[in-house]
Amino acid sequence: LSDLDLAEYELAGATADHDVVVGHSVVAVPDPLATGLHVTSLLREPVDVAVPEGHRLAGRERVRPEDLVGEPWIGVQPGHPFDLVLPMLTVDGQAPRVVQRFLDNRVAAAFVASGQGIALLPRLWATTAQVKGVRLLGLEGVRAGRHVFALSRPDRAERAAVRRVLTELEEIAAELAGQLSR
Repeated sequence: LSDLDLAEYELAGATADHDVVVGHSVVAVPDPLATGLHVTSLLREPVDVAVPEGHRLAGRERVRPEDLVGEPWIGVQPGHPFDLVLPMLTVDGQAPRVVQRFLDNRVAAAFVASGQGIALLPRLWATTAQVKGVRLLGLEGVRAGRHVFALSRPDRAERAAVRRVLTELEEIAAELAGQLSR
């Protein structure tokens, strides 16, 4: 088992050294015909705007890109999925201004809680991590979410152990998806 923090374009290559690669994309689930890989779609999770509890928008349930103009952003490294959402939040030529970048959601959430900026965080992660000092706001006008999937080389996907892991991942994802619909 390895914990890799790969850019989206690096996920398929990781299947050379790993039986199952779990990844996420804000664009789409990879196309098995295009990648030549066995692709198991697990779930689609909304991505919310995280603001500090005392923020001017914290009392709202949902925000639009216009509400976020001029805010400092805590982002991820270029090439990582949430970085692909930020350009969608551009309003009248004003792109989001990223003041700091982290790969770890816990660090980004801590910076948000301390009032250093706002960020995009996956809803289930933030809910289950019980991030203190942070309010999650739904995003209107932009279909922001991440697709979580598992990739395997076709020869490895046929192995009983790999099939078992993929089945377990699907069951866990179904349970999590049920939490999203509540």
